[in-house]
Amino acid sequence: MTLTLRKEKDSPLTITELDNNFVYLKKLICDKTNPASYIESIAKVEQLGSQLVFIGTLGNTLGKVDIPAALPALRGEWQENVEYDIGDWVHFKQHIYVCKKKHKSENFEEKFFAQLI
Repeated sequence: MTLTLRKEKDSPLTITELDNNFVYLKKLICDKTNPASYIESIAKVEQLGSQLVFIGTLGNTLGKVDIPAALPALRGEWQENVEYDIGDWVHFKQHIYVCKKKHKSENFEEKFFAQLI
C-alpha cells in the first residue's frame, strides 16, 4: 500500500483513497515491528569539556550530563600511624604525593604513593 497523491493522480481523491492514505500513515506511525522507525536510541557518547553528551541514531542530542570532578583529599604533612585512603594527598620532603593503596602508615614508602609534584 502506498499514498495516493492528488497531484500525481491529477484528479480529486475518492473517499476510499483518502481512507487508505490515513490507514497507511497510521500503520507507519504505529508499526511496533520496526522500533527504529519511531524510537531514537543512543548512537554515541562524546565528552565535551566537563560534560558527557548523548547523541541519538537520528543525530539529535538526547541529553547532557555533568561529569563529577574528583576533589583531592588534602591530608597535609605525611605522618606515622595514620590511616590513608586511595586518593589522599600528602606532603612529604618537598613533594606532593597521592595515595594509591589504602594502608596505615609506619614509614613513608613509595609503593603506597605516587608523586604528583
